[in-house]
Amino acid sequence: MHTPTRLLLVAKSGHARAHETAEAMRHRMERRGLDVCLAASGETGAMDSFFARGKDRCAVIVLGGDGTLVGVARHLLSLLTPGTVCPLLGVNFGKVGFLTEVPADRWENAVDELVEGRLPLASRLALRWEILRRGSVPESASGFAVNDVVVSRCALARVLTLHVAIDGQPLGALRADGVLVSTPAGTSGYALSAGASLIHPEVEALSLASISPFLSRFPSMVLPAASQVDIRVDDTTPESFLTVDGQDGVPMKPGDILRVQGQPRALWLAIPTTQAYYRRLNRCGFVLPAQQ
Repeated sequence: MHTPTRLLLVAKSGHARAHETAEAMRHRMERRGLDVCLAASGETGAMDSFFARGKDRCAVIVLGGDGTLVGVARHLLSLLTPGTVCPLLGVNFGKVGFLTEVPADRWENAVDELVEGRLPLASRLALRWEILRRGSVPESASGFAVNDVVVSRCALARVLTLHVAIDGQPLGALRADGVLVSTPAGTSGYALSAGASLIHPEVEALSLASISPFLSRFPSMVLPAASQVDIRVDDTTPESFLTVDGQDGVPMKPGDILRVQGQPRALWLAIPTTQAYYRRLNRCGFVLPAQQ
């Protein structure tokens, strides 16, 4: 049982209702004797300071949409040592709420259960990535992803030539609009559009898929969770771009290698109900209800 004594509340920047709720949450938790810090999303310095004071018995509550939670989770991964259990709970102030499971107007019970250690925790796979350029990693060319990393073309509508290897074993060259590596959580997004299968978030596995392969067949693959995937940009490919979780991007050069390593049990999400995943699939249109 994880009973946090310190809480970091991260509210979506510029969202008045999220900040008002965060203030109400802070007062409620401080009355219970917890050490509470309030920050806006994007204020990475506040997160750094919070965890600099200690990483034991902490929890993070994100008040925003799925994108806000993903951004906070990515920075959280850079601050915590592997194996650290720091529950992450999302209160939904966005549109979809695929990751932020707690309704904005019914947060009290979930937060109380979190600090009392009664809210179930579920581990989630993450990705660690880096770009290798002539054997070294350039500045700002490494980090973490919660959903996916994508190597794709840039401004010109031109196919890329990419060389893919898994755990050092080459699969060969691929001509396509791009290649993406996803976590199970990420398979409900870009990966699904690229033809990959949905993977339940409790299954720790990587998804590897091509984007519009040209005159070649590259079936999507499901790989062991700790697999290492190398994607090398061919020397003849002038333009390519790395996108991380749809939030950050890094231009890639000919010969660059994107190295992606699965990180099992990297994140710990506080889950109000384990059955919510199937309801969200239905609500978001992934599974259509049977005709009556």
